[in-house]
Amino acid sequence: MGAGERLNAELTNFIRSAEPFLMVDVTRAAGWSDEWDRMVQVSTGTTAEKLNRNAGTEYCWENLPTSAGFDESYPPEFYLFTRDGQPVQTVRWPEAVSIIQFGDHDALTKESVLTVDAEGWIVPQ
Repeated sequence: MGAGERLNAELTNFIRSAEPFLMVDVTRAAGWSDEWDRMVQVSTGTTAEKLNRNAGTEYCWENLPTSAGFDESYPPEFYLFTRDGQPVQTVRWPEAVSIIQFGDHDALTKESVLTVDAEGWIVPQ
């Protein structure tokens, strides 16, 4: 699909956007292919059951992020992209907190409309 660094850079660029945009606008600006249909966040404490439900997968997940056992200041939290219920790529968050605040959305799709809120977070509408 594409380089994770490019996706994170484009997310940062889109924070400057005054107009709503689609998630696929971000991935295309990063030079990614369109070989995904769902994006979920995998944060500390995400269970395999929750991840499968949100991602639309039936997968035996290992090494999901926990708050214990990491030498780093924060565990490796990431975005997971899937296609037809299969994982296709992960992208580690560039910061300790996700640039995208999913709120009550379990997942994003290519057609998800995103905006930047008053605090500078990317949020789905």
